[in-house]
Amino acid sequence: MNNDGKEKNLGLLGTVFMLLTPIPYIGFLLSIAGIIMLLISLYNFSKIYNDKNIFNKFLIGWVMSFVGIAIALILGLGSLIPAILLSESSGSEDAGMVMFGIGIFFAIIIFYVVMVISAYFYKQSIDLLGQYTCVNLFNLAGNFVFWGTVAIILFGLGALAMYVGWVLLAVAFYSIPQSRESMPPTEPTNNL
Repeated sequence: MNNDGKEKNLGLLGTVFMLLTPIPYIGFLLSIAGIIMLLISLYNFSKIYNDKNIFNKFLIGWVMSFVGIAIALILGLGSLIPAILLSESSGSEDAGMVMFGIGIFFAIIIFYVVMVISAYFYKQSIDLLGQYTCVNLFNLAGNFVFWGTVAIILFGLGALAMYVGWVLLAVAFYSIPQSRESMPPTEPTNNL
C-alpha cells in the first residue's frame, strides 16, 4: 500500500473536526465525522505498517468510552426512578435524594475509570503510530491525552491538557512525510 497523503489528511481533518465538538448545534455532527475519518486514517496506517494494533487499540478505546458514557447515563438516570419511588412511598424526599446522589456518584466514578482506560488505549495507538512514523509529536500528544484524562478530576484542568493533546495530534498528523519513500523503516523502536 502506498502512502499518498490520504491517511495523513484524513487523520488531520478527523482530529480537527473532533476539536470543533464544542461548537453549538453542529459540534456533535463534526465529532462523528471526525471520529470516522480518524478511524479510517488509523486503519489505513495499520495496513501500511502491517500492525493492526494502531487501529485496534484506538477502536477499543473509542468503544470503551462510548459504552462508559452509556453505562454512566443509564446508572445516573436509572437511579432517579428508585429515588422517586422511595420518596413517594416513604413520604420523605430526603431518602429519595440520598438514593439519587448515590446513583450519580457511582455513575461519575464509572465514567471516570472507563475514560482513563479508554485514554490509555488511545495513547497506545498514538504511540505506535509515532514509533512507525518517527514523529515524536504523536508520543507527546498521547501523553497529553492520557494524563489530561487522569487529571480531569483536578477541577477540570485535565480537560485543557486533553484539548492540547488533540491539538498536538493534529500537528503530528500534519508533520508526517508525504511519500512512503521519505518515511523511516517500518519497524517501531520498541514494542508496547
